[in-house]
Amino acid sequence: MPYTLLKFLGWLIAALLIGLLIGWWLWGRRSSQEASVESAPAPDAVSSDGSNGALFDALIAERDQLAADLDACRSATATPNVTEAAVVLGRKIVLDDLTVVEGVGPRIGQLCHSIGIRTWWALANTEVDVLRAMLNDAGPRFQMHDPTSWPEQARLLAHGQWREFAELTRRLHGGRTAE
Repeated sequence: MPYTLLKFLGWLIAALLIGLLIGWWLWGRRSSQEASVESAPAPDAVSSDGSNGALFDALIAERDQLAADLDACRSATATPNVTEAAVVLGRKIVLDDLTVVEGVGPRIGQLCHSIGIRTWWALANTEVDVLRAMLNDAGPRFQMHDPTSWPEQARLLAHGQWREFAELTRRLHGGRTAE
């Protein structure tokens, strides 16, 4: 019996040593792999030359532009019926012609185009301060114009609200409220 017990204990110790040896070997490999992964730079980390940072900035700018385009598409309505406008206003109207707006002539229309305002929607969504800055930058010849009513007129045109536009322009003289 003591012989069998010693034999069993010997095999148990041998199995324990083999298990420890295999465990030590496996854990050694695993920790060395983790160390190599930790020492390698993360793919989304900014490199020392900043190339990934520039890529990240470009992606952010593209995302912001796409979000702005999406918002503009969501706020836009269907194309207004310019044939109906001709009946209501008594003259032929060309879609997105900025000179239809009271106070905007061909030269101011060109100035608007130069800063990216090409449609009634764009003019309707432009701040009056931006329009004033455009006129001030164009020189003293344009500084006398008052763009206060232009976004409102453009909004009515973009929505195809011809009667409201006609009523508003009757009250205006050169884009200013007639007193």
